[in-house]
Amino acid sequence: MDPQSVFAGAIEKFREADLLENLRLQALTDAERQCDVLLRSNPTLPAGLSLLGAIYFKQGKYETALSKLRFAVAVDNQNLDTHAELIKALSMLGRRQEAIAAAEEMVLCLPKSGLAYKYLSDLYKSVDRIKDASLAFRRALELQPTLRQVRQAETYKARARRQRDGFFDAYCQGRGLDIGHGGDIMADNCVGWEFEDGDSESLEGVADEAYDFVYSSHNLEHLVTVDKALGNWWRVVKPGGYLIVFVPHRDLYEKRTTLPSRWAPDHRHFFLPDRDEAPDTIGLQPLIERVLPDAELVYIKVCDEGHTITDPTVHSDGEYSIEAVLRKRG
Repeated sequence: MDPQSVFAGAIEKFREADLLENLRLQALTDAERQCDVLLRSNPTLPAGLSLLGAIYFKQGKYETALSKLRFAVAVDNQNLDTHAELIKALSMLGRRQEAIAAAEEMVLCLPKSGLAYKYLSDLYKSVDRIKDASLAFRRALELQPTLRQVRQAETYKARARRQRDGFFDAYCQGRGLDIGHGGDIMADNCVGWEFEDGDSESLEGVADEAYDFVYSSHNLEHLVTVDKALGNWWRVVKPGGYLIVFVPHRDLYEKRTTLPSRWAPDHRHFFLPDRDEAPDTIGLQPLIERVLPDAELVYIKVCDEGHTITDPTVHSDGEYSIEAVLRKRG
């Protein structure tokens, strides 16, 4: 009996079970049987143990699954996939502290793996250990720079409109800071602040009144304490300078009134331009007036250029944002 062919058959059955719900139970049973055959001839094969753990998890045998996955890690702690399967199972069961402990063990075993640090960063972030998450992600990028996904997003989509409206000449002169840019930097005269640089709510280490303008696009909705973030973004604006806040419009993007977001599970808040709506929607203008009562609100407006999709089950096109510009009186 060829162990590789048996293992290939088990994988095929597991994939079939994952894709064809109507054959799920039988396929899982067949995959389990073939894994058992494989492991009888090689009881410490990490890939077989990890696959069997995943099968048990699909069957709802959670503790048995975790036992197999932990054993797989123990017999081959240099295998990223076996660590990841255990972390995934613990996370899906809501056992976040155990998942974090497993991820911390993973980076100890695989200290040169950027992806291992990325797993750890994501878990720290899920329990609001933002400083630890930032440090872990910084290490991930040092080891594997391609983990930073650079994409043209909302700032890119707004560029033509802003150029046409004279936005850059009016509000983006001097030295700027782009918070949470994701590689889509707003202008050439901006420096970026990203997750690996630290907590964007506090901007720790950034001096007061350091920038002529501060910009953040589609970042505020991800943060825990929007009041703190807005206050610190304002703190680093020079007198006479501008804070520019760009957030998704609830009714254009989310197209629903309560969390969770259909499109971004880590969104913590929805936004409307003019009013709060419990439990999940913040009015951007009321927020500004509460947190920054001395700010001069230059304008707040809905940006929907190119937006055509109103179906709540389909991701929106075009712009679907609220843009606010505030001036710090000199």
